[in-house]
Amino acid sequence: MRLDFLASALLSAILLSAGAQLASAAAPPLDRDRVTELVNGLSKCAGVYEVAARLNEDGGMPANATTWRDTARGARFAAIYLLTLERGASGNSVKFAEFASDVDPLIEVSTTRIMALVNHSDNAAVEAEMKACVGLMDLQRKLVEQMRELINAP
Repeated sequence: MRLDFLASALLSAILLSAGAQLASAAAPPLDRDRVTELVNGLSKCAGVYEVAARLNEDGGMPANATTWRDTARGARFAAIYLLTLERGASGNSVKFAEFASDVDPLIEVSTTRIMALVNHSDNAAVEAEMKACVGLMDLQRKLVEQMRELINAP
């Protein structure tokens, strides 16, 4: 029961920080559509960051490629963590790894799409995708920090 409450409270805080409007602070409803939107956005960004890693690797900048790949992993973990919180808040017993199969195909599609945009020199579309990801960066950072705090909690 305590874990359900914790998951619900964490998810509510995340949704608030992401701009979601919740009706009541005492018993906030879970906005599954908003969670889905954020998970899709984070997954798309993981693909964007993976393409950036590949381009930097191909350009002879392995340190930059590593940074982008780490950022892609952070977006993936944030998306999976958000799904875990959302399902856990509804009282379901969930494990973090169970949602990789939901997120990984979204990342693959995004990676393929962004790579196609790059290959077709559609710079405006690539730039628009990057801007959308910049908008999710703070949420991604917060989710990753929360995961670290939970992992390192006594």
